Amino acid sequence: MKPHSLRQKLLLLVSFVLVFLAIRVQIITDDGEGTLSVDLNITGLSPQEDPQVQVFALSALGEATPLAHLDGTTRWRQAFLYKTQTLRIYLPPAVLQKKLPLTVTCAGRVLLETDTATLATTWTPVPKPTGHPSPLVALDSPPRLRGTFGTLNGPELTPYGEVGAQALALLGVGFGLVWLSEWLAPRLQRPLRILHLCLRQRPARAYPTATERVYRLGGLACLGGSLVLLVHGKRYGFVHDDNITQFLPVILQGCESLFRGIFPTYNPFELMGSPTASVGTYALTYPPTYLCYAVARWLFHDTYLTLDLFEVLHLALGYLATFSLARRLGLRPALALCVALSFVLCGYFVVYTRCWFYMGPVALWTPLLLLALLPLTDPKPLTVGWPLRTGLVLGLYFHAGNAQMWIYTLLCAACLLLLWQRTGQLVRGRLCWIVAALLVGLAIAAPLLIVQSMEVVGIRRSANIKAGVLPGLFAMLLPTPLVKVAMPGMWMTTGPWKHLANFSPLYFCGPFLLGTAFLGLLSPSWFCWSRRLVGANVWLLCGALALAICLGECGGISQLLVLLPVFNKFQHSWKFLPLVALFCGLGGALMIERWLRLQRHPQTHERLLTILTPALLAYNAFVSQPVLTLPDAPYAPLPESVRALVLDPRVPLQRSMALAPWLPEWRDPGLVAGLSQNFATVYGVPMLEGYDPLVAKSPLNVRLADRLYANTAAPRARQDFDPTPLVEPLTALRRYGVRWALLTEGYKEIKGIYALEKALKDNGRLHKATRHTQVRELSGYDPLAFVEGAPERALPIALTAEGVRVTLGGSAAGTLTVNFLAREQLHAYVDGKRVPSTKDSWDRVRVAVPTGAQALTLRYEPAWGKGFLVSGILLLMALGAMYAATKIADSPD
Repeated sequence: MKPHSLRQKLLLLVSFVLVFLAIRVQIITDDGEGTLSVDLNITGLSPQEDPQVQVFALSALGEATPLAHLDGTTRWRQAFLYKTQTLRIYLPPAVLQKKLPLTVTCAGRVLLETDTATLATTWTPVPKPTGHPSPLVALDSPPRLRGTFGTLNGPELTPYGEVGAQALALLGVGFGLVWLSEWLAPRLQRPLRILHLCLRQRPARAYPTATERVYRLGGLACLGGSLVLLVHGKRYGFVHDDNITQFLPVILQGCESLFRGIFPTYNPFELMGSPTASVGTYALTYPPTYLCYAVARWLFHDTYLTLDLFEVLHLALGYLATFSLARRLGLRPALALCVALSFVLCGYFVVYTRCWFYMGPVALWTPLLLLALLPLTDPKPLTVGWPLRTGLVLGLYFHAGNAQMWIYTLLCAACLLLLWQRTGQLVRGRLCWIVAALLVGLAIAAPLLIVQSMEVVGIRRSANIKAGVLPGLFAMLLPTPLVKVAMPGMWMTTGPWKHLANFSPLYFCGPFLLGTAFLGLLSPSWFCWSRRLVGANVWLLCGALALAICLGECGGISQLLVLLPVFNKFQHSWKFLPLVALFCGLGGALMIERWLRLQRHPQTHERLLTILTPALLAYNAFVSQPVLTLPDAPYAPLPESVRALVLDPRVPLQRSMALAPWLPEWRDPGLVAGLSQNFATVYGVPMLEGYDPLVAKSPLNVRLADRLYANTAAPRARQDFDPTPLVEPLTALRRYGVRWALLTEGYKEIKGIYALEKALKDNGRLHKATRHTQVRELSGYDPLAFVEGAPERALPIALTAEGVRVTLGGSAAGTLTVNFLAREQLHAYVDGKRVPSTKDSWDRVRVAVPTGAQALTLRYEPAWGKGFLVSGILLLMALGAMYAATKIADSPD
């Protein structure tokens, strides 16, 4: 150890504490930590005036969040802690003429005591948005109400005192660790010397051995056995949580449509018509999706197995790709087996492949991408085939359903390339090849990337990085029940969610490879920083980056990432866990490989590793659970008593609405038949709402939700401060064509939708209910398609995966209202000719049709043309980069 290593340690410690202080202050001032709740109370409002009042909290950026109207009171409360700079209130003019007491409090501290008559002179009037009901007056609170950091509810000094105490504690612990390391260093010279050698040496290239095929196939058999244990022998082992509630219904609808000759772009059964393929999360532009559906349909005669086949395919191929990657890095077959199994059977995959189907492709495309990058360190000249193969991997990965994991993988790959370049391992002249491969990958991704960007534009979505894996670091090494850790960021650990209180299988990656990697990262050798040391451990350092991001706000790097334009939309930094398992697994395996080469008889250690690692991973798979399991196997037939009502062929099709149990009661039997979530897509029942977090946050759906849930205790988050005109929930339901309301057993009167539920119970006629579901019928509803002025006559419609078809039968000229949301990409065609369309005050489609028209078709047509145009441009640029790369390779320098 160099003499100045102590000074280096102290400098690193102080730097770490300063970074910690800066990050914590950033969190408190920017993310709302430490902010306090704000209440506004108006005493004396009449029952007629109270429903008209609306209050919004405005941030410094102008983003508005509605304050919750507490049931049975005239009080509005900021339900979620955000930094509030201004209060905006909408009042009837009659209220401003009265002297009704008005109080604004922050965590019990009175900020303002006044009356409504004084507001007109002390608060700032703002113009009413277009379309806002004229009787209401909009006023903004004065700047004098702002306190700490220019906000109404800014943090007091207490959080800063806590941060200071945390920093002092960190400093004390750090000094203790520095002293301990100095005291232990001379006493642990031999182990430290071995650790130093394991970090310094580079393994030679691994040549094929006679046992390589045995290990490869043996690991594949271990993977198969572990997957059997994972699903506990059940037929639909990977269909849980969001896989059953959101993804599988839409994927089945899309695949069935494609095999009928219609490319799926639209789901008319949820959210008053929602996009599908262009959203990207359903992997409907990803060829393996249709391959798995075809196998499930024609080989197994059960399309519900589509996602099970999808996950097994990707995990098996991911194992083979990771095994090949490990062998290419110089690992012996036994270690390659351990690395591959530790990656594809890491806790994150065994849990979340059963919840989010698009996590399966991460297990395949990540090692394939790393395999594709390895030739960049080989002096052999590259050919044109390399950027094409690498670009194909990049492009197909994007189509697999999860753009967030795609970007995370690219981040780690960029870190790897940077380390190769800084340590001299990246062969000179390869930059043009890298650019060409990236352009090819973007060209393949562009048709979806462009339309997906257009779909999510305007959607309000913020990063959520507070929850990290710091409490679960030991759970990454030790299986349950040795360590018990809750799911990251989970606040609900009782009742049906009690298993989340001990969710340590999520973190587990195996003790041997990851433990060795942790030892390597904590080694004193890093204080003797050298280019050779970094070059021998690039995989370990990439794993350290992924681990630091996994720690969430504690790691610091996540706070830097959220400052970037794309990363500020991503949630759950612990999604880096599989990347930690891969990179740290490779780094730890390389250290073990170096150590084994120092042994005379390494076979014993190899056998122990190849026995214990698969056994521990299989055990962890067996004890793991998905986040949520529904009691229904996946979709039971719709009860005949319900089908006879909502799908009666004798009457025109009408829309339904589901009120199902909310957390944590939604595991009750009969939930699927209650047609909540996306279950209605399975049965072909058009619903008012559905389950798609991205589409539900689009401006059209936000306005729809505000009409349904206006004046309730939990209004939906808004995109802006343009309040939707206030209407009774019953009126909104009728205008949106809702005839049937299904209430599932276990449903409780929830504050957020009490007014809506009360309207249904008071006005809906109760029909014969099943054991778990009661059906109520509303009257006075608008049809799904009708001529304006004649809503009593419903026009026949047909719903497909590309839109809606209305049969006109040569009727007279007029304006038709089609009761689906008028999305920007939903185009109207009359007898095959495109015609303009508009939207009415309820955001429904309006189309003027001429006399004698036979059919009106609404087709959802994403801008694929723009995507393919960008793709063509990128391909031309890639060809130019490849040409430049070949010229550089041919140059004498």
